[in-house]
Amino acid sequence: MSKTHPPELKKYMDKQVDLKLNGNRIVSGILRGFDPFMNIVVEDAVENLKKMVEIDGSIDIRITAQATDECQWIIGKMIRWIIGKMIRWINGEKNEIGMVVIRGNSIVIMEPKERLDQR
Repeated sequence: MSKTHPPELKKYMDKQVDLKLNGNRIVSGILRGFDPFMNIVVEDAVENLKKMVEIDGSIDIRITAQATDECQWIIGKMIRWIIGKMIRWINGEKNEIGMVVIRGNSIVIMEPKERLDQR
């Protein structure tokens, strides 16, 4: 039976970190604690919310396949409608959530916002 070793996170303690979580969530804050399963405690946590906006559908589309004028018009109209309904993520608001415990399994990436000492 193998023993669980704690993650090497001591160098991140009391430092500002960015966390990318499952579900494309991003949280920033100060790392205050962790356990062997990489569950972490983050203080002054801020969740970066993203906002959805529609993309403008005014685009010039030329269909080169052999088709009737009516068919080209219908296909072009459908493509413009689809592009008009496409959604793109952009940076939005920030939600201050204070002190939180984040489960280790949900952490995809953890990166420091400041330079770490080489000890």
